[in-house]
Amino acid sequence: MLGLFGRTAEVSLERPDQSAALRRDVIALDRALGRLPAQQRVLLGLMYFEGESLTAAAALIGTSKGQASKLHKRALATLAESDWESDA
Repeated sequence: MLGLFGRTAEVSLERPDQSAALRRDVIALDRALGRLPAQQRVLLGLMYFEGESLTAAAALIGTSKGQASKLHKRALATLAESDWESDA
């Protein structure tokens, strides 16, 4: 099963309750990320799903490391405030 950003998601068929909970979490996170501005969303995707450093992610989105750091902090604060885990 393909997960976010094309990565393989490991889902245990032995625990359907875990599988359903994981699906709900992925959907809720996807919705929360979708509410972020595009630049913040892409930055988080590069860092957390693709494993890029802040410096590399900044270069890929065409901004300075300092600006990327600010975008990163704002995105995480927005996600924390959104209580996305209760959106499922």
